[in-house]
Amino acid sequence: MKKLIYILLTLVFLSCKTEKKDVYLEYNGEIVKVKFGNSKGDSTYTGFGGDNYPSGNIKSMSYFKNGKQTDTLYYYYENGKVKEKGLVKNKLSFGWWSYYDNNGKLTKKSEWIILKDSSYKNQSLYFDKNEDTIIGPSTFFEIEISDTLKLGKNAGRIKNYVTNYNNRASNLLSVILEFNNKII
Repeated sequence: MKKLIYILLTLVFLSCKTEKKDVYLEYNGEIVKVKFGNSKGDSTYTGFGGDNYPSGNIKSMSYFKNGKQTDTLYYYYENGKVKEKGLVKNKLSFGWWSYYDNNGKLTKKSEWIILKDSSYKNQSLYFDKNEDTIIGPSTFFEIEISDTLKLGKNAGRIKNYVTNYNNRASNLLSVILEFNNKII
């Protein structure tokens, strides 16, 4: 039933050619009302908004709070399939982003971190057509450390470390924990 409602809402959306119409779409498992057109330029707008392709098909969608994108940002192919999705904070990508081909298959996941008002790729996982990890182009690590850290020294170990860098100096991994006013 939920899929039927989603399909009907998608068909209604695809038949709408005006940019300022409100449309209902699925967002993180819920059906939400989306405002297209001027939601980005309105510093008072709180709700779901996004952009369209010239054809009227959805191009992007996110939740806005006081005119700023928060939570998950979705980008779509012209065919309506999700192209990429991930979290945004102050217009910057952060956390894990997922990337898909135009048929909806997961092709890559990248973790983004924010340092000094810029977003940097921290690690990436590439996937084959069965969505199994392709080790060759992937760069990732897993750190095993207690979920409770104490002031002073804490022991941890690198569980997995995969890199595609050939330069030996690039194979170094640094982990920095900053302690500030006894808060980690």
